[in-house]
Amino acid sequence: MRSFLPLIFFICLNYGLPASDITATLDSADGTSGFSFKDSASVEQARIDSDGNLTINGKVGIGTPAPNTSLEIRFDSPDSTMTGLTAYGGLHFDQSATNDDFVGITTTATSAGTQGGILFQGSGAYGTKIHFLTTDSYAQGMKNRMTLNHLGYLGIGTDSPTAPLDVNGIMRSTAVYAYGSDDTQRATSSTAHIFEDNMSCTIAVRNGDLVYTQINGDIWCVPAASNSWIRVERSAGVAATVIMDSSYAGNGTVNYIGVTTSAIYRADADGTLTFKMKWHTNSGTAYCIYRRIFAWVMGKA
Repeated sequence: MRSFLPLIFFICLNYGLPASDITATLDSADGTSGFSFKDSASVEQARIDSDGNLTINGKVGIGTPAPNTSLEIRFDSPDSTMTGLTAYGGLHFDQSATNDDFVGITTTATSAGTQGGILFQGSGAYGTKIHFLTTDSYAQGMKNRMTLNHLGYLGIGTDSPTAPLDVNGIMRSTAVYAYGSDDTQRATSSTAHIFEDNMSCTIAVRNGDLVYTQINGDIWCVPAASNSWIRVERSAGVAATVIMDSSYAGNGTVNYIGVTTSAIYRADADGTLTFKMKWHTNSGTAYCIYRRIFAWVMGKA
């Protein structure tokens, strides 16, 4: 029968016979015989053997005539819905009816066996989980590193997260902070609260960020009977809401005194926030020196 396969293929191409009319029976059930597609140099580019296995040496394009990699799928979603029972993607895995079975994508690296993958686990009892796997030992194969469970909880280092983010191990993140310093002696005789413009810090923020800011330094007054106060305030940048107001720190002595005051702001837009020291005196002259100011993003409100 194999000698008639090219003729069948020729008739199909030239006369448009439906696929249901084409039948080819191979003379072997052990995969040794098959139906091959060869190029002009008689090099086999695709083959279907008698076990039903398909081997393709080139690139496969589904929905595209010019695939760029081994398998390229062009999928035009029928709508923008990505939730519900009919939101199919361009590549769909149909899991068996057995609860807790896995389906997904796995890979083999420089050693035999599976070394990494993304697996979907489903059950009628709870829903669906997604597991992300890598390995640090080719001999042991892939290991579960991260699990997104049926409740939307993400577990890193654990496959049983009990919170929106559950980390088993040491967690590090990039700190967002800013600081400034001024070791020069400054003075004011203002009885109105004014910014001291020789020191500030500017921090990048996103809408909803909570920013803790603090200032400290040495402050004193002349004469000793007078009093001076300092606080830290937003001086420029995007709109921000005061969550914890800066308390005044003051004194009435001719001696150096280290004072500290702080505040918490919530950024109301993306951009930057600049903070400075504000100060005044009720009489006489206020002095300050060795000041430090800093701000850091605590998290989201």
